[in-house]
Parts: sequence; structure tokens; C-alpha cells
Amino acid sequence: MANALALAVLLAPAALCAQDYPAKPIRLVLPYPAGAGGTDLVARLVAGKTGEYLGQTIVVENRPGATGIIGTEIVQRAAPDGYTLGFGTPSSHVLSVLSGKAPYDPIRDFTPIVTLTDSVFALVVHPTVPAHNVRDLIEYIRKNPRKIAFGSNGMGGTFHLATENFRIAAGGNLDIVHVPYKGTAQVMGDMASGQIQMAFTSVTGAVPFQKQDKLRILAVLEDERYPGLPDVPSIIETLPKYDKPAGWFII
Repeated sequence: MANALALAVLLAPAALCAQDYPAKPIRLVLPYPAGAGGTDLVARLVAGKTGEYLGQTIVVENRPGATGIIGTEIVQRAAPDGYTLGFGTPSSHVLSVLSGKAPYDPIRDFTPIVTLTDSVFALVVHPTVPAHNVRDLIEYIRKNPRKIAFGSNGMGGTFHLATENFRIAAGGNLDIVHVPYKGTAQVMGDMASGQIQMAFTSVTGAVPFQKQDKLRILAVLEDERYPGLPDVPSIIETLPKYDKPAGWFII
């Protein structure tokens, strides 16, 4: 993984300053639950490959809650010795700050090391929802107000924002029920069991469930179709004014 190698190279100056660095395991604090779609997958891949390069274990520590604030605050309060890294997303480092809830300053309190990836998001529904494209879903919601419950990774989180942007792009008159969770793992679990009917999530988190026929991917949140899912339309094809949220992961 190229970005894991980049992280290892960027950590190398610390090793030059302290020849025994890293002399003990490094922890990577992930402010989302274990199994939380793309974040958990990417964090563990990067930790494994970077640890191999450095010759030291990097332990992923899941500390979910408050749309990423709890885990990110742990990183803020940690000793600045290179042995605590944080996994950042727009939810933890932008939206939480804009909402006034975060007790940290993302610029003053952290040093960015590397951008890992720019995640691709998708709009998904439970198979019982009689919609096979975005237009069908909008029409169904309008005819059945408050019958659709959507899950997100927390109030004010990336996927909550994605859903509100969906409402706006569709005309603003969609009456759906918001169910906030600590992370996308719980969202996908309740989606698979039918307790919620709609969500925005990462493509990496959605595809395994679609293969098991536990959800249906209606669109990807890209300007064009995603090469990995060429048969799935871009949401822009139906809602050209849709404003997709950022989806980067950083260390």
C-alpha cells in the first residue's frame, strides 16, 4: 500500500532524531468502532504495512463516540512523543469543530502526517424498499412520509451531512427519520436487519452487504461512475446539484 509506505517514510525523521525509535509499539487511535466500514479497514491495513516497514507493532485502538470527538481528544491529550497517532476524517476534524462541540483545534493541536485516501461514498437502501434508483427512492419517500429511517455516524457527522445534502438537492421536502449511531458498523448492522431502511456509507463498507443481498446500492457520490461499480450510477445523474461531502482519511 503506497500510503502506508509514505507514512513510514514520513515517520523516519523521528527515527533519525532518536535512533531507538520506535522502541515500543505505536498506537493508532481510531475514533470509530471496530468494523466501521472503510475507516477500520484502512486503519488496520495502514497499521500493518507501516509496522512491518518500521519493525514495530502499530496497534489500532478503537475509541468511538460523539462523531469522532472522543478518540480525537485522546490523541490531543497524549504525550507528543511519536507513540500516539490519530486517524482523522471530516467528521472528527472539520464538522465536529464547526458544530462547536469539539474541545480541540484541528490546526493548532495536531500535526498532519499523510493523507491516506479519499473515500468513495454510496447511497444504500434495505432490499425491502421498493426503489431501484435515486428517482424511485425520492418518489417513494414523498408518498410515504416518515416511513424511511436513515442511519448516520452521528449528529453532524459526514453521513448525516450527506443525507441533508440529499434532501436539499431533491427539493427539500423529504420527510425521513434520522437515527444517529456511534459509527457505521452499527448502521450497517441495523441496515442488514431491516431496522433502518436507508443510509449513506462508504463503498468499501457497502459492497460486502450487497453481495449478501442485505442492502442495495442505488448510487455513488461521485461526479462520474465509480470504476469499481460501473453499473451503479452517480448520484449526479439524477441530482445534478448534489453537493457531495469530503471523504478523506488522514493520519
